[in-house]
Amino acid sequence: MFDTADSYGGGRSEEWLGRWLSDRGVRDQVVVATKVGKPVGDGAGLSERHIRRQVEVSLRRLRTDHLDLYLTHVHDPGTPVEETVTAFDRLAREGKIRHYGMSNCTGTHFRPVVEAADRLGVTRPINVQDDYNLLNRAAESDVMVACSGSGAGFTAFSPLAGGLLTGKHRAGTPAGSRLDLLPGWYAEHDEGHLTRGIARLVEAAEDYDLPPAALALAWVPAEPAVISALVAPRSPSSPLSSQRWRCGSRPENATGSPPSERSPTCPPRSACVRTSCADSRNSPAPIPGNGRQSTFTCGSRT
Repeated sequence: MFDTADSYGGGRSEEWLGRWLSDRGVRDQVVVATKVGKPVGDGAGLSERHIRRQVEVSLRRLRTDHLDLYLTHVHDPGTPVEETVTAFDRLAREGKIRHYGMSNCTGTHFRPVVEAADRLGVTRPINVQDDYNLLNRAAESDVMVACSGSGAGFTAFSPLAGGLLTGKHRAGTPAGSRLDLLPGWYAEHDEGHLTRGIARLVEAAEDYDLPPAALALAWVPAEPAVISALVAPRSPSSPLSSQRWRCGSRPENATGSPPSERSPTCPPRSACVRTSCADSRNSPAPIPGNGRQSTFTCGSRT
């Protein structure tokens, strides 16, 4: 799955993805997701008028006749949820989208949308995207519960906490990293919390003879509610640019014995098995609904 939004890079993200899909002739082999709702041009929000205008813009940029997954990018208290779900349902009936979902939302935002869809007899949202990783587990007791109750799937974005869980920040903030470019990232966490969490991850990764990023990524889809996770490498040199990570069984360490329990507050849920992207080149990703199949998918913001 490739994930983008109409607001990323002023629309350039959708344009570049559309050109890439067209040049390689692989549109039918991948799931394409984009989002609507953030300010673009002279419009914003989740009114039917704005959604209808922006879906046409996104379809043109992505060079496709349909979106596999269309997500709300924001919560819009100024638009009745009935109007929003009706707009998505009409687009689905017209064949312009296959499914819809929500991003950056809480359980309090998600439940009324499901209830409105049921009340109107229209399609429900099938997916929620939200921030979820070892440093931020708030979704477990909130929107994941709402997803479980409605049968929707949960997609985790920022599984490496903007790069914090790669281990590269132990000696300070690297120049050009997300934290360097966006210093407000995870500002709600105090420095002690981040330092302790990263140290425990690094310690556990050493027990399993894995890079910290691999263990942090493996931990995310091992949560039963998570059906996919978005990774967004910033450069071709990133390990995430050339590898595909999927969830596997817990390994033994290099000596063949079970790893020590030195980090009981940050236990790994599973190990990570690494495979080449070419292994799944001809296998289209599943629609991230309520089917339990964990995958890592590509996000694009630039």
